[in-house]
Amino acid sequence: MEKMTEGNKYCADCGTLGVAFVSVNNAVFLCSECGELHKSLDESVSIIKSINKLTSQDILIVSLGGNEKLHEFLENYSLNSFPAKDKYESTAARYYRANVKINITGS
Repeated sequence: MEKMTEGNKYCADCGTLGVAFVSVNNAVFLCSECGELHKSLDESVSIIKSINKLTSQDILIVSLGGNEKLHEFLENYSLNSFPAKDKYESTAARYYRANVKINITGS
């Protein structure tokens, strides 16, 4: 990706500088370690792709989302401090993913 906002240069889950993966359906950037954890989640929860293998559709999705937007949303439900598995499997996170999809597909 050519341009990346400052907040997306850090892992959405642990805050480590340097990202290697994207959770496409959550529209967030992740480090290698957290990306591996997300790979263990069901694809309905997190679809993981290498940052170097993103399609134009994937780039559109993450450009409309991003780490800061997810953090702001989850903060409304006090979920940011939860373990990743619990956070991403929450009802709030499911709602967020549905809204990401609607913003892209219109349905």
